[in-house]
Amino acid sequence: MSGLTWEKSVFDFGTIVIFDLEFTSWEGFLESGWSLPGRHREVLQIGAVRLDSKNGFEEQEGFSILVKPHIHPELSDYIIDLTGITQDVIDRDGRPFAEALDAFVDFIGPGPVQLCAHGADASVIRENCVWNDLDFPPAFNEVLNLEPVMRKAIGERVTSSEIPARLGLPETGAAHDALGDARALAAALRHLKAEARIQSGS
Repeated sequence: MSGLTWEKSVFDFGTIVIFDLEFTSWEGFLESGWSLPGRHREVLQIGAVRLDSKNGFEEQEGFSILVKPHIHPELSDYIIDLTGITQDVIDRDGRPFAEALDAFVDFIGPGPVQLCAHGADASVIRENCVWNDLDFPPAFNEVLNLEPVMRKAIGERVTSSEIPARLGLPETGAAHDALGDARALAAALRHLKAEARIQSGS
């Protein structure tokens, strides 16, 4: 970990919210660069944790909500197998994207809060806002991408759920569950911050 540069906005900001998304997908969709004709990354689940970066990234609160897609209301077998989110669960518990986004923005709060994600999740939020004729919330204008930091720490790019194991940490929840993946990133930050503190002698 020597030489790893930490973002001041992560370590010294105060309150941060790490969020993760699950969205509709099909076999080969990822490999296509999310560009298969007639396919869309509609949000299925938003998960997040609010952390106190001044107190070892202690979790203050968690958030999870299921979202009912409207362009592709029938889930593919691929995404059901990947996430464990079934059609019955989405039909029963899924909320319209507008309601889910409002609930998440309420969870984020008025600030100051630094939003973080592992990858380009904010762009998926933006796409879904377009498809649902919604304004893009200002809260997502400056989302810190944790992927480069995690890739440097591990040596290669892996999914959020794989990060704890690669750092020798316990699992934090089911893979490809948005809240579990957000907690995986939080566990990694706790570990990496502690390791950096030991190395710096502080």
